[in-house]
Order: sequence, then C-alpha cells, then structure tokens
Amino acid sequence: MKKGFTLIELLIVISVVMILVAISFPMFSFFRKESELNSASEEIISILRIAQNRTISSKQANSWGVYFNRTTSPESITLFKGKSYATRESGEDKRALLPLSVEMFEIDFQNIGSEVIFERITGKAIQVGHIAIRIINDPRKERLICIGPYIIGLCQGYE
Repeated sequence: MKKGFTLIELLIVISVVMILVAISFPMFSFFRKESELNSASEEIISILRIAQNRTISSKQANSWGVYFNRTTSPESITLFKGKSYATRESGEDKRALLPLSVEMFEIDFQNIGSEVIFERITGKAIQVGHIAIRIINDPRKERLICIGPYIIGLCQGYE
C-alpha cells in the first residue's frame, strides 16, 4: 500500500482553504479600518497636546494652534504658529493627513471656525468643543474628541 495524497484530496483541501480565506478577508479589512480610526483619533489628540504644550512653554514666544481642513482629500490637520490660521507663520506648519478611510464629519467649536488656539502661558483652549471622526464606509464606527479649556481627549462613551 502506498502512502500519500490523491489529486482529489489535494483539490478538496485547497478549495476549503480558499473558501476560508475568502470568508475571513472582509474581517481583516474591517480591523484595518478600525485601527486607522483609532490611530487618527490618537494623532489628532497628540497634535492638539503638542500645540498646547508649545504655547504653555511659550516656544518661540508665540501662541500655537491646530487647523482642521475638511476641504482637501485626504482631510488634514495642521499644527501652526500664530494667533490664527489666517495670520500664521506658514514656515512653521506641521501637517498630518487622515487615512482615506476616515473622515471628520463634525467640527463644533461653538460655531467659531475650524481651528483651536491656545493662550500663552496658561495653555487654555480659546475655542472649546469637539471633533467627530468616523470610518467612511461604516458611519457607526466613530470617535468624538473633546476639547475643553484645559483638557483634551476622547469624550466619555466614545473610547
């Protein structure tokens, strides 16, 4: 008696493996997008804190802020030096892009535009409110980033 696999057995095993890969592929895509959403929210919080810390330390004797641009593709966040985005020193800009699968669908700073500026020395946010981001193809997956006068982070219930 010869030991080994027949061609039929080999084809059945390959077919089963291919079916399992086809079924699991969408799950990997979902986890990748969820990871991109988490990374984007952490990056936004980090950039806001950098602006706040630079302002507290009076780096280059100026205020710092963050501008949220929803008009470009991909959407972007810009760390800038100055009292407003319009009057900033553009040579100091640090720009970060959101992943293409993530969008900022709501920016609410008490209806005062799309930027947050921090007061020198105290680090108090002049504009308070929130930024809501989500996965474009799955709007149920979202993160809400809250900006208070002194506190920046994920809003309760959106971790």
